[in-house]
Amino acid sequence: MPIDQFDLQTASSECESIAIGADLHFLTKLQATHCEKSPFTTSGQKNFFAVVTESFNFDFLQLKSRIFWNRTMAAIKVLFLATVMALSTDGVFSCMCMTEHPQTNFCNSDYVLRGKIVSRTPIYGGMVPDLPTAIRYEVMPTNVYRATGANVQQGTVVTVTTSGYETTCAVTNMTVDEAYLISAKEISGQVVTTLCAWNSLFSKVTPSQRKMLRLQKYQTECTRIPSCEVRLHCGARDISMCQQFDGCTFRTTDCHVEHSYCTRENTSCRWRSFSKRHASCMSSQSSR
Repeated sequence: MPIDQFDLQTASSECESIAIGADLHFLTKLQATHCEKSPFTTSGQKNFFAVVTESFNFDFLQLKSRIFWNRTMAAIKVLFLATVMALSTDGVFSCMCMTEHPQTNFCNSDYVLRGKIVSRTPIYGGMVPDLPTAIRYEVMPTNVYRATGANVQQGTVVTVTTSGYETTCAVTNMTVDEAYLISAKEISGQVVTTLCAWNSLFSKVTPSQRKMLRLQKYQTECTRIPSCEVRLHCGARDISMCQQFDGCTFRTTDCHVEHSYCTRENTSCRWRSFSKRHASCMSSQSSR
């Protein structure tokens, strides 16, 4: 900046002290002595600028150094905060899934199959070298309960992909040589699953659920028009306090989850089960 553009102030008419506004963060004070006239007269300005010129180069270098240091420290602080936020992401943002009945999960999927895990391959190449961006499972389907596309066929190995990050609901715990019930969607030609889908060791699928899968009870309800909606109970003790809708309600620890499906009979929806386990479960819950 040209020297004549600085904000000049005098402490007295005898130009005993002059301050130069160099930066918002600090002022460099220059003492101008032996002035014959006020620094705001023509000859006074000449004497003043002679004093300023001698020290300006040194002061301007100090100014540049101070600005550079301030900006460097600000950049370091921003980088530090960004690093802390990145490292704490897992604690702040975690996988959140709505509680769904198996029937709803089934109908929301493009593919539902029983299959054996043939291989598990982590895929790397993201910003963090040691963390996989995705995991690919090679699966041999032994039963296909639902297929809206042609990517899954019984007896043909299919690749099922999931995210590599738990915060994005990755399915990371499926083990090679184990049989699973896998629910997935078709996205851009790939079969993709998440932690929010109905994925389970097949040994943990209840006998009632296996029967409803085998007899296509879930599948039939997916295609029924009008279909029955299945919702989590609103939590009120009196069901009349819940919003009314055309469907069935269930609780998280409920016999309907393990043993029932919701179907339309005449004009209303109700729970149905083919298993005596449902009646036994209901009796056990009512006696608690």
